Amino acid sequence: MSNIIRIKRRLPNSPDTGLPVLQGGELAFNEINDTLYYGASGASGIEAQPIGGAGTFATNTLVGTLTADLQTQLTNLDTKVDNTVTSLSSTVDSHVSDLQTQINFISSNVDPAALDSLTEVVSAFQEADDNLNGAITALAGAATTNLAAVSAALDSKIDSEVSALNSEINSLSASVDAAVLAEQTARQNADTALDSKIDSLSASVDAEVAALETSIASEVSTLNSTVVAVSGDLQGQINNILSNVDPAALDSLTEIVSAFQDADSNLNDAITALAGAATTNLASVSAALDSKIDSEVLALETSLASVSAALDSKIDSEVLALETTLA
Repeated sequence: MSNIIRIKRRLPNSPDTGLPVLQGGELAFNEINDTLYYGASGASGIEAQPIGGAGTFATNTLVGTLTADLQTQLTNLDTKVDNTVTSLSSTVDSHVSDLQTQINFISSNVDPAALDSLTEVVSAFQEADDNLNGAITALAGAATTNLAAVSAALDSKIDSEVSALNSEINSLSASVDAAVLAEQTARQNADTALDSKIDSLSASVDAEVAALETSIASEVSTLNSTVVAVSGDLQGQINNILSNVDPAALDSLTEIVSAFQDADSNLNDAITALAGAATTNLASVSAALDSKIDSEVLALETSLASVSAALDSKIDSEVLALETTLA
């Protein structure tokens, strides 16, 4: 009689849903999930390991079907990728062509309607730069010439005034010396008191002359300081015209160069305005200096006349006193 060997199984209507409990080397088939299990040794003892069955492992038919579906999807994907790449390549070529056209236009167009290419910008900037350098050179030359003229005029006028004052002082000193000598000659036989008074008068005259010389030196120093201050002010204005960067106003060549990049059409007007302002300032400073020098000279002449009158009066008084004493 033949023996029928059966393995463990779990029927579809079994209430158990977990893994089957197996002995080592024992087989069991779960008809609920169509999986064949084998009792294998594991870390925690005998464990049911799935080794076959359509529920867990793919059948040849299923593998074939999946392979065919996958191949179809791959073919469709390749076609879609090729179409997409072709479309993107066409789009990229079109954009590259448009960009190249724009780059060529920016790099080299010479359409006079607008300043919209590197060639036109470079050409316009070079032309304006030449004009700007000419204007800067002209302004610097004019400023230097005007400053030299004003300085020479001031030096000449100061030298003339100082020379005239020195002449008057020398003349006055000579007159005083002559008067004293005359008094000494006329009163050679005068007593000791008369000699003392003459000495006192001479000392007084010397003090007055020294005071006058000090006053003149002070006035000359003041005039020199004025010349230095005015020269510094003129130089400051010239420097301001050439290089100041005060954002309050567009009033220097440095700012004009910067502003030209935004609005070169205003460059000639700005240069003309700056040249006019420099000329006006120079004329104003020159007039102020002339006025101050005239005022200082008038004050010196007045002071000199006053001193001369005082000396004459004092000499007359002393002579009268001496004559009265001798009489």
